[in-house]
Amino acid sequence: MSFLLLSDFVVNVVTYTRYIVLGLAFLSALIIIIAILFQNNSSNGADSITGASYMQDSYYSKHKGSTIDEKLNKVTKWCGLVVAVCIVLYYLTFIILSTPSV
Repeated sequence: MSFLLLSDFVVNVVTYTRYIVLGLAFLSALIIIIAILFQNNSSNGADSITGASYMQDSYYSKHKGSTIDEKLNKVTKWCGLVVAVCIVLYYLTFIILSTPSV
């Protein structure tokens, strides 16, 4: 009988975790959209995703980490990683719930 209660508890936790992970993925995707919209259009549009950059001998290329565009670029990369991890976790909840309960 205690196994059935544990199984119901696990099902409830996984169900709530699914909603939290999906909400976090949507929030991160929204942050990615906003960060890309605020970046300058001086370079190729895929640079923030691929990490490519065009190095110039200027003050901003030497201190690239302190510019607003570089900060937005980092936010885009980290939020993209969060979205990828959240989607994998979301589909793992389907695998957990599809296994037969005890």
